[in-house]
Amino acid sequence: MPTEKPDLPAVANAVSDGKEILKGALDSHQTITLKALDVIPEGSRLTVYVLWTISALAAVTGIVFVTTGGQTFGFLIILLSLAAITFSVYLQNRPARTSPEQLGELARGQVSGPSWSRIVPKVPVSPPEKLDTFQLSLRQLRTAAVAQLNEARKKAGRSEINETHVRTNVFLANTQDMAESGALVLIIPKRMHDNMASFKDRDIRILPHEGITGRTFTLGEACGATAVPDAAGRLNWSKVDLFPMRPSSDEWDRFTLSEEQNALIGSRLRWIISFPLRHEGQGADKTFGVLNTDGVDDDLPIDDIRSLAGSMEPSAAAFASSLAGLPKVRITIRVEDVL
Repeated sequence: MPTEKPDLPAVANAVSDGKEILKGALDSHQTITLKALDVIPEGSRLTVYVLWTISALAAVTGIVFVTTGGQTFGFLIILLSLAAITFSVYLQNRPARTSPEQLGELARGQVSGPSWSRIVPKVPVSPPEKLDTFQLSLRQLRTAAVAQLNEARKKAGRSEINETHVRTNVFLANTQDMAESGALVLIIPKRMHDNMASFKDRDIRILPHEGITGRTFTLGEACGATAVPDAAGRLNWSKVDLFPMRPSSDEWDRFTLSEEQNALIGSRLRWIISFPLRHEGQGADKTFGVLNTDGVDDDLPIDDIRSLAGSMEPSAAAFASSLAGLPKVRITIRVEDVL
């Protein structure tokens, strides 16, 4: 019985096609194997690696069958290998839980825990000529605040507030001393205030989340407070929701300060409005400083404080924008796990 001769041109074409498939599969296998260690989500890495390894071996096996006469079975194996390749590509392109850069850092042990980071203006503020503009803006804010408060008091039949009883100031991170002290402290930089030269708390130092200023810095929310001195002259603070309709953090209830800070503030302070100074966008991580307007000796009704805050908010945002062009630095606090 005569033996059927194989279709040599068809075999040659199949072998050629098989070689191209094998070459592509091996190249892709090498690429994905490297990426699997770095990019693919942890739960999918082993699956992708196994699929690509099987697909490469299947492609080789399929070519062997095609060249030895088992064309149907060989092409079936090659199709299965292509299906495995397609599925592994799908797994590869699923969103990773962490970025490649983060995975690389974690793999090298460069990051052992989360970190807190902010971009803030460099202190001392430069160029120095900018300080004239900032101080003028703070003076205008204070003058406008006095005018609005006195208009409200006049309508209510109350005596006017002395202009010298209202103050404005800006707190920024003391980046000048951070490298040496290792501590993040908020200060009033040189000339970043109006009507505070004769007050001791001009030189106060506040930690993040300490007092209303520190919490405005960390929480990134505007807040107000009123103060009533007790028999010993110590101030008892109460929170004022400046914008009651807005969601607010529940971390505003206490304004604990140190003995040294209380001594600098004294017993004359009666109210304060604090605005976060932010880069463009929302969120606490955009906050780089705090703008305060406060008053001594004169008590204010809560409605007057809220009304003043509402009128000042656009000016606070404009002032923050005016600081955006200052030289900046990034401050980072790294949290390390101790095992």
